Amino acid sequence: MDKIILITENNNEISLSKEASKQSKLLNTLVEDLPEGNQPIFSFHNIKYDIAKKIVDFLEYYNKNKPKETNRVVAIYDFESEMSNFDKEYTNIDINTIIDLIHAANFFEIKSLIELLTTKLDSLMMRKNPEEIYKNLPKNDDNKQVNEQDLFNEIF
Repeated sequence: MDKIILITENNNEISLSKEASKQSKLLNTLVEDLPEGNQPIFSFHNIKYDIAKKIVDFLEYYNKNKPKETNRVVAIYDFESEMSNFDKEYTNIDINTIIDLIHAANFFEIKSLIELLTTKLDSLMMRKNPEEIYKNLPKNDDNKQVNEQDLFNEIF
């Protein structure tokens, strides 16, 4: 049993190699605590399938590929030239998805993914005034602007 199964929102299943799961402190602990011979199946009904899929893609990629050495400070100012092609493509998503992924990466305790996503978020906010940043904040389900303080509390 070289794979673990993650069950996400709406009972969708995603498989992940045990080796790749070691990058997540949470998954690594859960796998280590299982009795020998048990099929590792873990339910995370609070995680959307598309977010879990992005997490699995990241873990599988970096299980097989060595991360590019990057200077986070330089990357904030010049994300495109400092980051690997995979990282640029991976983070070429809307701000709502970035924030959802930050929450999931934090939940799964994946430090390298948290650093990548927060660097991308920082680069998006760099050289913008508060009004521009507020205008680009995610909208809630009622399509109303998210309160600045609520977002700050949610992220930190």
